[in-house]
Amino acid sequence: MYPHATEDLLLSKLPSYLEKFDESIMYALLLDKAFTSIHQLFGCALVDDKYLPEGTNCRSLGGVRAVRRRVRFIEDEFGKLRLQLQDVDNVTYRLPVTCDTLRQCFSPSHEDAEPHFGVAEANEWLCVNPPDSEIILRVGLARGWVGRDGDWHPRRCYAQLNGIICLEDNYYIFAGPPSF
Repeated sequence: MYPHATEDLLLSKLPSYLEKFDESIMYALLLDKAFTSIHQLFGCALVDDKYLPEGTNCRSLGGVRAVRRRVRFIEDEFGKLRLQLQDVDNVTYRLPVTCDTLRQCFSPSHEDAEPHFGVAEANEWLCVNPPDSEIILRVGLARGWVGRDGDWHPRRCYAQLNGIICLEDNYYIFAGPPSF
């Protein structure tokens, strides 16, 4: 079912590595293929700048180019890590962070029993990249959700941050190299 219909497929066997790229090579390969805005990525505006109804015929995953100074991490009212982005369309998004590496390093300490660096350090990590440099945000849509009371029809597919690809391989600052 859309929006995931174009990316979902069954694999007959486990995939294997053909080649492994460091962050700067991956950045160079993907920058020209990344979209310039969330609207361009999905081909339509998100409802309330947050979600698309399940069944929307669009892609569910892609890269968005963003100028680093227009991106920052925040803690939401529930104590969860979010990425705030103002894209080239001047729309501000507050995307939940679902990237395991970013969450393990930077989720607010009170989110779980594990120690984390926190939001201030997440922004310090991000600021290794110059303010006018472009970073690539890996943005995807979650599976449809019916809401806490189960009464959302159609289900809502919320936009979320699945990862960040920077020209500078800046994971070494706090966490060492990523373990993808």
